[in-house]
Amino acid sequence: MSRIALCALAVLVSGAEPVEVEARVRATYLVVSLELEGFEEDRELARRAEAGLGDRAVLFGTFLGGRASLAIIAEPSPDPTATSASWRSRLCEHEEGFFTVGSFSCQETRETIGGEEQVEFRAFPLAAGYCFDVRVRWASEERERLSREAFVELIDTFRVALLRRGWRSDYPAAVLARMNEAASRGPAARDWLRARAAAVPDDYTAPFVLAEILETSGGGFEPTRTAYEHALSSLAALEAPTPAERFATAVGEDGLGLTLAKAGRLTEALEHYRGGYEIALELGHVVRAPLAYNLACAAALSGERAIALDFLERAARLVPRYRAMAQSDADFVSLRADSEFRRIVSAGR
Repeated sequence: MSRIALCALAVLVSGAEPVEVEARVRATYLVVSLELEGFEEDRELARRAEAGLGDRAVLFGTFLGGRASLAIIAEPSPDPTATSASWRSRLCEHEEGFFTVGSFSCQETRETIGGEEQVEFRAFPLAAGYCFDVRVRWASEERERLSREAFVELIDTFRVALLRRGWRSDYPAAVLARMNEAASRGPAARDWLRARAAAVPDDYTAPFVLAEILETSGGGFEPTRTAYEHALSSLAALEAPTPAERFATAVGEDGLGLTLAKAGRLTEALEHYRGGYEIALELGHVVRAPLAYNLACAAALSGERAIALDFLERAARLVPRYRAMAQSDADFVSLRADSEFRRIVSAGR
């Protein structure tokens, strides 16, 4: 998945239950999803698309037994005045077949190739600083599924979320809904989330999403810390939290730990990293690996040798690439000559 391109593609195939397909933008925390039936990723087509489009290429695949195709190409949209309609005008060669689905500008085109009619629908969702060019193409033998109504039903399931840890299935539905709405608001998202958090202080979703946005975009120490503390306080007040809400708590503890560590408040950071790790361990979730690595980094910087080595080894056992990362990570410079550190980072060679 690409830093400047998201992916999500879907189709409606009668007689089957739709499932959610999701993909992450390369080198970002953005995840896009669509509900689809019968989708198969075409890795070879994706490889060729990436060779030609670079990071703008996202996901490519087929459905309906290979008789239909779908693709997403995404462009960064830093202009706060840009709209879905302006991107459609920019990316489409002509205005024929323009229509709108909610806030998404779309186009329907038909052409005959080799005696066979090809129908393509495109939508241009604008969210989280990106314009997504969602393309769905059908061949003539699937004429009964070429309706605009079918495409509208498909594109209505398009969602965007900022997932710093895990995937959509890990999070509460309320958090995902809040993330999608925030993404659709673009630059106004932060103020909207602050207003929501103030209006409904017991609702953890708004401060949680705000904190994640701030932490991943350099939102400043005090606003980020305040948002995380608000979210964690509201989560702690839940009488019977679900596993998804426990996962959100682990992510929040990790995020607050990151925020504190960046500010040099390492003792406090260790406490929150450990809290997040313990929850992830309780859930049996692999996200405990990056939490353990963060904890090891903070411990090493604090001079807590035993803790640093313990949690680095826990992280490396789950995700072996942490061994190589630790060798070049400046946070572990104080341990480079330590024989136990060298054992951990060289294990498995």
